[in-house]
Amino acid sequence: VAALHTGDLRSARADFEAAEARSGDPKHPAFLAYTLARMDDGNPSAAAAERALERGAKSAEVYNNSGYALAKVRSRPADADAAIAAALRLNPALPAAKYN
Repeated sequence: VAALHTGDLRSARADFEAAEARSGDPKHPAFLAYTLARMDDGNPSAAAAERALERGAKSAEVYNNSGYALAKVRSRPADADAAIAAALRLNPALPAAKYN
């Protein structure tokens, strides 16, 4: 997480990929999805967000990141809309979800 906070996205990506490989903790693919989205890498970001959701990381933030990544992919607009809607149901005040 330290690399993410300092803006070193390449190192953050490597850290989260390694952590996900070692652990089934859903926070690792969730952080990876966010990092990849910040790197503007839609397909891998969407896949990481889906893994996080499948493993139980069903927060507004993870749904929002999923929706954002799916919108970037552009081939799954209905899935992107559904993810953003889920984020807003969980947290209607989440600024990012309001504008995605």
